[in-house]
Formats: sequence, C-alpha cells, structure tokens
Amino acid sequence: MEINPRLLFAIVFVVGLTAFMYYDRKNVERHSILFIRRTQRGIKYLDKIAKKAPRFWNFYAWTGVVAALISIPLMLFQIGWIVNNFISTGSSEGGPAAILPGLTSEQTISGNLQAGATFIPVEYWVISIAVLMIVHEASHGIIARLENFEINSVGWIVLGVIPGAFVEPKGEVMMPEKGEKEGDAMGLWDQGNYKQRLKVLSAGSFANYVTALLLFLLSIGVASAVATPHLMYDAQEGYPAAEAGMTSGQILEINGVEVATTEEVQEAMEGIEPGDTVTVLTTERDEPFEFEAGELEGFEGGYLGLQFTNLTSGWMWFINLLHMAAFINVAVGMFNLLPAKPLDGGQIVDTFVEEFGTHEQRHYVNYFSIIMWVIVLASLIAALIL
Repeated sequence: MEINPRLLFAIVFVVGLTAFMYYDRKNVERHSILFIRRTQRGIKYLDKIAKKAPRFWNFYAWTGVVAALISIPLMLFQIGWIVNNFISTGSSEGGPAAILPGLTSEQTISGNLQAGATFIPVEYWVISIAVLMIVHEASHGIIARLENFEINSVGWIVLGVIPGAFVEPKGEVMMPEKGEKEGDAMGLWDQGNYKQRLKVLSAGSFANYVTALLLFLLSIGVASAVATPHLMYDAQEGYPAAEAGMTSGQILEINGVEVATTEEVQEAMEGIEPGDTVTVLTTERDEPFEFEAGELEGFEGGYLGLQFTNLTSGWMWFINLLHMAAFINVAVGMFNLLPAKPLDGGQIVDTFVEEFGTHEQRHYVNYFSIIMWVIVLASLIAALIL
C-alpha cells in the first residue's frame, strides 16, 4: 500500500507539534484548544533590530501607513462588490475563502481564490502560514519598539493544530490569567500618539506585502537559474492526461509531432476538439499515452490537463511553494486591512476616529465592524452552501 507523502507529512507535523508542546508543557498555557507560549527573549532582538537602523525603519513604517490607507478603501470596494454581485446575480463569486490544508496536488494559485474554501498542499500551507505569521508579528514588534511602545511578551500560539505567532503589547491580555479580568486589558497597541499607532498597526500587513514581493522575485531568479532546455510537464489530477496514467517528465511528441517549446505544443494542439483521441510521447515510458481530450470552461479546443515548464518536478515544487507563500501573504495581508475590529484595518479606522472624532463616534466603528463581519461570514457560508 502506497502512502501519500502529503498525508505522511501531515501526520508527522501533528505528532511533532504535539510532542513539542508536551515537552514544553510547563511553560505552555492552555485555554480549551488554544495553546499559548509566552517569552521575553525575543523582545531584545526586536529592540536590536529597531535601534540598529531607525531611519530605515521609520521610512518603512510610513510606507506601510500609505499602503494601508490605499488597501482599506480597496477592501471596502471589494466588500461592496461582493454584496452587489450576490444581490444582482445570486453568485458568490469573488467572495471570501478559507485557505485550508489538504492532500491536493501542487498548483500555483493565480487570480482570485475559489470562494468558500480553497485547499492547498498541506506542506505549502504549513510553511506559508509560518512565514506569514512570523514576518507579520515581527514587523509589528520592530516598529513598536522603534516608537518605544512597551511589550509584555512574544511567543507562539497553536489553535488546535494551526500554528501562529504573536507580539503582546503592554496592557493587552490575550487570555486572562487566573484572577485577571478581560477588562483589565487596554486596546490593541493603545500606546503613544495616533501617528505612532498608525505606524505600528500598518506594519504587519506591509511586511506581508514586502515578503510577497521578495518571494515572487526569488521565484523568478530561481526559475531562471535552474531552467532546463527541455519542455517538462506535470499532469493535473482529475483531467484526461492524469487519468491516462501520465504524471510528470519531459514531453517529446503530440500526435506524432515533435515539440520542444510551449509554442510548438500550441501548434500541435490546433484543431483538436473535446473527445478527439490524442497520443502523447514522453520520457515517462517507451510507448505513447493515448486518451481523449477533455473540456475546460474558458479553454478553446480539447484540454489535456498538462502544465508545461522548463523546470524539473523538484524545482517546480519549490517555485510553486514560493508562489503560494507570496499569494497567501498578499491575500491575508489585504484581508487584515478590512476596516473591521479587531483586524488592523479596524484598529486604524478607530485610531482616526479617536483622534479626530468624539468618544461616542467610536461606537459607530464597533457597529460598522459587526456589519463587516456579518457580510464576510454570510458570504463565506453562502459560497459553501450554494
């Protein structure tokens, strides 16, 4: 019996995480299925990074504020588009999606996520979420220390089996200790003046944007460095080529026509319609694969279900990982700037209202946040049901 390597990775990850938390159990707080590990060790590293190049980090912080002020109205527009689209067409297209780990095949996400739920390879999910959380929270922490905000602790959290990280500002009690009340905590990053708070609040998502750009540039550099002169392919699960037994390798011929580039593949595929028989010769075996071309919505002609590249399968896995991590950083970074508390976008709006409005008007931020969350959750549920 062949074991799916992704299933094996998932098992090893869960067992390893459980064993690690058990080993460190004396320092781990448990609140139902939420596990928290606090430490002060990381604070000195945040101090060191912030104080080493204060001018750079100040420029970085203000650039983050500009990025946030652009992203917040974009997210509002997206929410409005979702509501209008659902009312006018009944479609949940473009709605929010939960990004979940699965045993799915490797693929590069491009464009919008599939509304409702999108499953990505489990190892991609674990690595991407780890990168996402670390850079996001570290960025908050560095700018906080740059602005002399006091920090209680840093650490990691695990919700069920979902890992994360945090930077806990002074006055915030993530989960009350014995004898404490939730009301003892001040607001998130409720220190300094409004300009300082804006910089700290914007820093997390901006770090995700910067990380996404760096990962994308890295993927281009790696792809250029390791590209082969041969045309390689990966068969997509659920499509004719994979169902015929194709997996990955170098493609040589289509219907007897030699192919060495994607342009030659397109030429060889001209005139092939869904249902037509196609023969594909590869390095995967001596005899050609023979199967019927399928259909794909939005694709003209017969569809084989092959992704072509000049990379070997191992490098393609790595490039796809970089693309996936970049995409998730952008997607989650933007969602975090939705103007709904307790997301950073909601805290930014609240900061402006507190500075330029009245105390009573801050209640409207809370009401607006509830409306935003109702729309998001309703859209998510509608996409899963419809």
